[in-house]
Amino acid sequence: MSMHDIIHKRELSLLTYETRQSVDALDGLLHDGFIEFGASGKTYNKNMILKDLPKEPKQAFALEDFKVTHLSEESQLATYKLNRDGKYSSLRSSIWKKEGDSWQMIFHQGTKI
Repeated sequence: MSMHDIIHKRELSLLTYETRQSVDALDGLLHDGFIEFGASGKTYNKNMILKDLPKEPKQAFALEDFKVTHLSEESQLATYKLNRDGKYSSLRSSIWKKEGDSWQMIFHQGTKI
């Protein structure tokens, strides 16, 4: 599996309702040092995501123009447009860090379109 496919699969997983409802799944995908600058302008850390994301209602997400840029052997940058409930809502960027044999998201940013 290519690096593009690995990161794409993990990004998609974070957008599924099942993953978003599971603290264990989120905990495995997010690095302990995770930080997010949301499209709302609010800043989130891992603990906030683990507490709040499972409470969100089900939504439909789609990614467009997904790209992965190699930063180093242990870090990758993902960029894409996020389509939420049939409308473009934001540009997204994520940094994924290799921890052992797994990739975890350490940074995420959403910018309104």
